[in-house]
Amino acid sequence: MIISDSELRRLVEEELAFEPSVDATHIGVTAHDGVVTLSGHVASHAQKVAAERAVSRVRGVRAIAETVEVHLPSDKKRTDEEIAERNIAVQAAWSTPGVTAVNDRMTVA
Repeated sequence: MIISDSELRRLVEEELAFEPSVDATHIGVTAHDGVVTLSGHVASHAQKVAAERAVSRVRGVRAIAETVEVHLPSDKKRTDEEIAERNIAVQAAWSTPGVTAVNDRMTVA
């Protein structure tokens, strides 16, 4: 049974929507002769891999081409200065006598 390009695209979109580990809001799907192309962006590498796996489960997919980019959420981005300040604070905490653990959410005044 041959699946049309539009039907294959619909099936892939449904599979992506059904996959709980993927937010497919920003993923575009095209299909041509069994080759599915994914484009757009996701919030993590894990979502990118999960999207590829979900597509590979769809009957009629012969190959996957993807240009999906990973865009980390803005709240996880840190400037070089913030990273350096954090590193200095952690080193200072560990060098303090009696410190046995450093909380990852430490605040330095």
